[in-house]
Amino acid sequence: MRVDSARALQIVDGDQATAGDELDRLVQVMTSIVKPMGQVLPVGTEVVLHDLRKLPNSIIAIAGNVTGRQIGDAGSDHLPGQNSTTAMVLESILRGRGTGLLSYSLQLPDGKIMHCQTTVINDRDDSPLLVLCVNSLEPSPEPASPGPTGGIRIAIESTGEEVVVSYIDEFVDTLMRRAIEAEGMAVSQMKKSQKLRVVERARGAGIFRLRDSVELVASALNVSKFTIYNYLNELDSAPGPAAAR
Repeated sequence: MRVDSARALQIVDGDQATAGDELDRLVQVMTSIVKPMGQVLPVGTEVVLHDLRKLPNSIIAIAGNVTGRQIGDAGSDHLPGQNSTTAMVLESILRGRGTGLLSYSLQLPDGKIMHCQTTVINDRDDSPLLVLCVNSLEPSPEPASPGPTGGIRIAIESTGEEVVVSYIDEFVDTLMRRAIEAEGMAVSQMKKSQKLRVVERARGAGIFRLRDSVELVASALNVSKFTIYNYLNELDSAPGPAAAR
């Protein structure tokens, strides 16, 4: 993508201007939009404006703090190990070999991945003048609360107990095993009343707040998921706990 500097300047001032005045106003216009862009873009995004006439210390405006750079820094400052990539992009643009929308990625010193979208703003003579960069961090997966063995620590609502599991399916399996063992018999020997009590214990432990839990409970009790829904409806309409009957 290119920005037509002549049109951009006409928006600001329709009067005729010298070439030097045009360049100054173009830089002023582009500089003024960096901060508002930074305010509307998501957290973890940085907007940087480079003036190619000032290389290597080309940054003239910046919003955001993804890389820790400031006005007056070089494009590659605070990016150890990536200096050649950043400098190559800017130098390539200066020589006219990168005049569209450029996309590339860098790995920051802390190991995070930064994706860079770079566009060139040309002067009236169609020569590269400014470079506008939008840098965004690659989202990291939200870590689960680690348990002492590296699993996921989950609290059981009804007892306040904590169990450590590797996957949510394992959590459901663990609680279902306990609920079944409390009946003192194998599932194959259970009648409806016993299975109903198992479902009640499972609900008390908060299992049914989890996605796909109905299918997992149904599998553990060797019934269909529609049977589990019927058990839950029956528990909701019962005057007292199923375990007490």
